[in-house]
Amino acid sequence: HALITVGCSILIIFCRLTWWHEFDNVWEAYARGDYHSALDRFRALAEEDHAGSQYYLASMYDTGKDVPGNGTIAVQWYFLAAQQGHLYAQSQLGYMHENSKGAPKNYVIAYVW
Repeated sequence: HALITVGCSILIIFCRLTWWHEFDNVWEAYARGDYHSALDRFRALAEEDHAGSQYYLASMYDTGKDVPGNGTIAVQWYFLAAQQGHLYAQSQLGYMHENSKGAPKNYVIAYVW
């Protein structure tokens, strides 16, 4: 059992390192303004529960970078990132609820986030 546990741990660490390396590459594309490339790659990582990618994907929908602006979709991705403890996503989710942007105005939910 110990060998299986160690093997699984090594595999998880390797996958996480690969995940973060891919995120760095995608973020660089985003920072260069290559939103089209970043969009698909952020989405792929976001669907694998990568909080940073969920945040940036939400931000792209929030601001309309290479996608039609859609506050509702932005709130969904901000929420997933916020649940994982992403501080910027939490702040943005509160802002969205406070200002009725993609979500119903709700000061209690805004305060919680």
